[in-house]
Amino acid sequence: RRHIEAAGEQNIDWRAVIDSLRPVTQQLWQNLPLSEKRYFMQHLSRYWNVARHRMPAEAAAVLDKQRANDRLEILRGRLQKIDSGDRFTVEYRTDGIVQTLKADAIINCIGSESNFRKLESRLVSSLFERGYIRSDGLNFGIDALPNGSVVGQNGENSDVIFTLGTALKGTLWETTAIPEIRTQAKQLAHLLLST
Repeated sequence: RRHIEAAGEQNIDWRAVIDSLRPVTQQLWQNLPLSEKRYFMQHLSRYWNVARHRMPAEAAAVLDKQRANDRLEILRGRLQKIDSGDRFTVEYRTDGIVQTLKADAIINCIGSESNFRKLESRLVSSLFERGYIRSDGLNFGIDALPNGSVVGQNGENSDVIFTLGTALKGTLWETTAIPEIRTQAKQLAHLLLST
């Protein structure tokens, strides 16, 4: 955040600060101890996600127009509970105070489920049951090496089960965007062709 503020003071686009980290983000993540990864996830990931996964200017303009016309209100807080009926009753906490509101629609912008144990997939469930895969230390994906080789419940790396993309989030952190997935796919293809 200090670097973003400094960029602003120098009339440099703050996005450049975040974009400059993109080539080394995975390496930085891999070098963090598990305790620091947990701390990051609990206290800092929201800041990172807002800065790193920003919306296109065109989408921001549409939202700004909706807000200016009082058709959209953006609230911050931690979701506590949702009850459904003819309308949704949403309970959320902001600055320690519980708030309630009624809504006609709810849009989940949190992202996909990262805890693979919670996925409703017969394939994934079967792989867990047979011991072929296990969750990573953060329950943020599948335990695997950076090259995609899956680590089984016995702690051994598989030479036949590989993954890439979101499943590697706990291992690589930044692994959901097309440039990163394209690089992973290319490296994995070379690995598979060489064996």
